[in-house]
Amino acid sequence: MKFLSIKGWIDNYSGTTSILTSLGKCLLRSGQANSYIDHPLIPVDIVANMTIVIGWITATKNNLLSNPMVYNCSTGSNYKTCVSFSDYVEIVIREQKSIGFENYRLIQPNLYLTTITPFYYIRRFFEEILPAYLIDFFSLLTFRKTGMVKLNKRISNVVATLNYFASNQWIFSNHNSQFLLNQMTDFDKEEFHFDVKDIDWTIYLRNYCIGVKKYLLKEPLHQSKKSKLTFRKILTRYFLSLLFFLFLTWFTRRYFRRKLF
Repeated sequence: MKFLSIKGWIDNYSGTTSILTSLGKCLLRSGQANSYIDHPLIPVDIVANMTIVIGWITATKNNLLSNPMVYNCSTGSNYKTCVSFSDYVEIVIREQKSIGFENYRLIQPNLYLTTITPFYYIRRFFEEILPAYLIDFFSLLTFRKTGMVKLNKRISNVVATLNYFASNQWIFSNHNSQFLLNQMTDFDKEEFHFDVKDIDWTIYLRNYCIGVKKYLLKEPLHQSKKSKLTFRKILTRYFLSLLFFLFLTWFTRRYFRRKLF
């Protein structure tokens, strides 16, 4: 099977890419989604190849098309070609742990999926909102740049946008797509491959994670020391910075009191 595109290449945070990135950075810990339904995910090179084939058959075989046809680039109703949300999260977390994202990795990546709204908001408050405010508070005390609260709100808006689509099952017929495959020769199927049944989701999602790390985050593929920092080490750093700030405040106050009095 040939792919002309660079595996894992990506240049924007649209769609599930922002979710995947937030999950790898441990900024996203809970989500509203049905873990048992299929995740309607299609690689972009599959879409590109199918678009080329649609143009070819429309231009050369109009006699086969009595009426305009609509082609859905989807997995159809065949569950064997799909990946569920639970499998998607499991594979992504496993690959992200092995790859290692930098900067905001305070704890190991994890995502709790639920369809119960109160449970979602409770977990989100304790695992996302409260830590964001605490980190910004410590950053403010140690004269560091804040922004975790603002970033958390942006992630929350993305999750809210995708909530409806992640909580309902979506099935699009791909009969016309199968018709396209039947009109192609074996050579064309190899050159312009778009059969979703051949997608290995584990390999695809691994390349997806690598692409986000390499092309979007501009991070080295090997795990650096920064990406291996544990929550205890980071918490210790903030605690020592806070102690230094308090000591500096006490020393400055005492020094000026002696000068003035």
